[in-house]
Amino acid sequence: MTTISRIKNKISNFSRKAESASKKFIVNSLHFHSRPSFIIIGAQKSGTSALFRYLGQHPQLTVPAVKEIGYFSDDKIYKAGDHRKYHKHFPLPNFSTRGIKTFEASPFYLFHPLAASRIKAYNPEIKLIVMLREPAARAYSAWNMYRSFVGSKRYGHWAVTRSFEDVVSDELNSIDE
Repeated sequence: MTTISRIKNKISNFSRKAESASKKFIVNSLHFHSRPSFIIIGAQKSGTSALFRYLGQHPQLTVPAVKEIGYFSDDKIYKAGDHRKYHKHFPLPNFSTRGIKTFEASPFYLFHPLAASRIKAYNPEIKLIVMLREPAARAYSAWNMYRSFVGSKRYGHWAVTRSFEDVVSDELNSIDE
């Protein structure tokens, strides 16, 4: 390859990158991100993370920047009618390398008192996938997770050192009160 050919290739590559960057800047400025086609909600330890990973492998689906966006359950960032912060988690439609649809998985939407009405106001036609699990198995799995937090700098404040039987007994006693 001649020197002139190499220079032409470099200029061509630079032009493509510059054009792509300017398109992304314009689209970002217009807040033209993809919107989710569906939302996964569910109980803790019910398989929402596994389903998120499995669906993320499908060639017609694109995952958001993070799994648990939590937009509709976060009172500090949720603003009715202004969903730009939410949409920034999703890919730009014209620049998505995979798929034609995107989604999110935020299990806490199942329990937050305002999440359902916020999601309906956002898009009354959006589909929800609800993940549930047999309660005793779910509780035991959660107890094991919290037990693994002992000594963790990040999650230590949630650590449980009591036996599963003691935790269940305390929970049942609190219901009776």
